[in-house]
Amino acid sequence: MKKLLSSLLAVGILSTGVVAYANDNITEIEGPYTTGDIEVEIHMGFDATTPGPNPPNPDMWISVEIPTRVLIFSDGTTATPHSTFAVVNHTIRNFSARGVQVNIDNFVSRGTTTPITSLVLNGAGTTHTVMTNGSDNLSSGANLLLMTLASSPAGATNYTSATFNFTGTIDTNEFTHTYERADADLTLRLVPDLTSVTPVTP
Repeated sequence: MKKLLSSLLAVGILSTGVVAYANDNITEIEGPYTTGDIEVEIHMGFDATTPGPNPPNPDMWISVEIPTRVLIFSDGTTATPHSTFAVVNHTIRNFSARGVQVNIDNFVSRGTTTPITSLVLNGAGTTHTVMTNGSDNLSSGANLLLMTLASSPAGATNYTSATFNFTGTIDTNEFTHTYERADADLTLRLVPDLTSVTPVTP
């Protein structure tokens, strides 16, 4: 007899041979048979680094490492000192058995921002101007792609990664002191790619 694999989802088999199901593989039962077997997988706990079936909440696949603080410095070595930002790369790592899309959700600045004529956030093949002439360009829910990370090749001891950095320009004539400081909060939103799966080693 054919069998039905179910992950704790309700499946009703009718005596007429019709199967009622919810997002599962199915098998038909036809008379004179009036019974059917269902295999039930019981998953307790979750390891995002190990390939397996998707949980009811796909966000459980998120296992990503991001920096909690980055520093941006003006470049004092150029022909016009401190008129641009020095490029420093920052790394985001994905440990998950699913790929992950990293989106920019918001960017909010504060402090002395007037000298900043442009501030650009560069990801893996993406570029977004987050500030222009001292003002923020984004609002909450911007949902702009920063990078896409492939699934981790072999669990928690391995990862895939990509980098981001900031570039931009500064109007030093707007300085009121030889040193100015601004701060900002960059919010990222992580979205698992359920079509990207780490191959299971035989």
